Amino acid sequence: MFCRPALGIWALSSLVVRHLCLAFFLAVAVTLLPLLTLIVYRLICHPLAWIPGPKLAAISNIWLAHHVRDGRSCELGKTLHKKYGPVVRVGPNEVWFNSGEAFREIYRTLAHGSNGPAVLTAFHRLRKCLWKVGLLLYVT
Repeated sequence: MFCRPALGIWALSSLVVRHLCLAFFLAVAVTLLPLLTLIVYRLICHPLAWIPGPKLAAISNIWLAHHVRDGRSCELGKTLHKKYGPVVRVGPNEVWFNSGEAFREIYRTLAHGSNGPAVLTAFHRLRKCLWKVGLLLYVT
């Protein structure tokens, strides 16, 4: 006579398969959800989101690293400024400018009437001092 397996074994194995599928789905969701959230943030909610540029560049620095590795950064700058204008976003936190006025504004010093670097220097001195005090208190 032909012997068939008991129904209980099949029910148990289908339950295991269901739990494995659920675990796999949860693992994928837990992995992809933060990544998708970061992508949406960088494309829509980031303070630099309004600056034109390639969407892949806004998501990750890998895009720019690929072009720099291939030695095409000079041509890339010219091409991007031709396509997107004088201000181009080339990374999640990186913007390229194509004007002398922007260069002077960004890199001006105290001699030209800006008090920005002096304020930052004082702030960083204070922060460094507090960091050392906190570290000494932590170690002792």
